[in-house]
Amino acid sequence: MTQLQKEINNEKALWALFFGIVLVAANLRAPISAVGPLLSSIQESLGLTKSVAGSMTTIPLVAFALLSPFAPRFARKFGTERTIFVAFIVLTIGIAVRIYPSIPSLFIGTAFVGAAIAICNVLLPAIIKQHFPLRLGLMTGIYGLVMNITAALSSGISEPLSLYFHWSGALAIWGILAVSALFIWSFQLKNNQPIKKD
Repeated sequence: MTQLQKEINNEKALWALFFGIVLVAANLRAPISAVGPLLSSIQESLGLTKSVAGSMTTIPLVAFALLSPFAPRFARKFGTERTIFVAFIVLTIGIAVRIYPSIPSLFIGTAFVGAAIAICNVLLPAIIKQHFPLRLGLMTGIYGLVMNITAALSSGISEPLSLYFHWSGALAIWGILAVSALFIWSFQLKNNQPIKKD
């Protein structure tokens, strides 16, 4: 392989990683912030008390506190890219499970979502630092911007969507984003060799 071909492949790998990071970031708040506007609908549909319904927003925070310290250990044992990939499988399963209109499914799915995001919250910045050391500020800014925009978007449109698709449908829509990220990130498993720095 010529030097030019190596540079082209390296550039393609960086762009693939960039889009993977953007899609992962887009999923780190949206599946959680979508729940808040729908709590009253969920409460009424499943007959939950206010305190039980309110715990829907607490479960992910508990998952963050409990699992975040273990993320580096998982990354060392299984590889950072692979750990994020598995976390997104768990996220996708969680989104699918919690849309089933039953109390156990709702809470189990929410716990899965919180656990997956807790792992990715820790590992995604590490990926950015490893592969984009000379563009760390730019990439961190893009990561934060995408995460906050999708969080605001999910919070803003979930309730209107529930008028047409029920609350479960409004939550299910964010599974499309998770599956997209899972697909794009799968390429990182094939390209798990260190990428040359800028």
